[in-house]
Amino acid sequence: MEILSNNFELNIFLKKNQYKSIGFVPTMGAIHDGHISLIETALNENEIVICSIYVNPTQFNDINDFTSYPKKINKDIKLLIKHKCSALFIPQNKEIYPNGYKVLKHENNLFNILEGKFRPNHFDGVVFIVNKLLKLINPKIAYFGEKDYQQLIIIKKFVGEKFKNTIIRSCPTLRNNSGLALSSRNILLSDSEYKKANFIFKNLKLIERIHKKHTISECKKIVALNFKNNKAFKLDYFEICNSHNLTTSFSWDDNVKHVLLIAVFIGRIRLIDNLVLNVN
Repeated sequence: MEILSNNFELNIFLKKNQYKSIGFVPTMGAIHDGHISLIETALNENEIVICSIYVNPTQFNDINDFTSYPKKINKDIKLLIKHKCSALFIPQNKEIYPNGYKVLKHENNLFNILEGKFRPNHFDGVVFIVNKLLKLINPKIAYFGEKDYQQLIIIKKFVGEKFKNTIIRSCPTLRNNSGLALSSRNILLSDSEYKKANFIFKNLKLIERIHKKHTISECKKIVALNFKNNKAFKLDYFEICNSHNLTTSFSWDDNVKHVLLIAVFIGRIRLIDNLVLNVN
């Protein structure tokens, strides 16, 4: 695996492989099995796979969240080598933000609901870094996990409009044996918190089982009450939306695929998850 520390080294690598199909897996590091599954999918579909590690400051609205984000670069490199990643791009801030930390503010409702409501300007930073990396690498396919569902919808729309030669491939969320979605933030949980965190997915599965017997309003109240009664958690939101465009769902429509979206604090760590309901 080649390690590329700046744009110059990246360009040399790209020129050397200019006639090969490139798959791209952008990450913020703290590589886990979810990332590895993206890389393995990319390896099956491309001749070359580039992974990036960059903790993007402009997508954090909380400085403490940014500074505490897990950084395991040496472990990450070993994992990527083990799983046959072709190259790792680790840009410095000056490569990404040569003119300071300024990003375009998007007047798009998708940026301001759900995660965007609780993390102002988050998706402006996400779109900036995705735009920057795709321009630098110009991959055939870029791979994103479905765990960050709203991010995936926004990126698919943005890339579809701006990058005609790049496909966004979404890959299923990986979970541990208890159902907890794999996330880099999980390593910040205490042992006790980690064991309790599957309560999040249990609530999503509960609604999946019972939703046909309840209205959407009733389902929301059930989840809200469950978290109110569990003092280990603080619920930021639980919403039920159209899985295609994230408009709020007010009633069950057999012609619409719905997605359950949730954000929860367990201790000081904020976790998100989602579950798409099958249309019957």
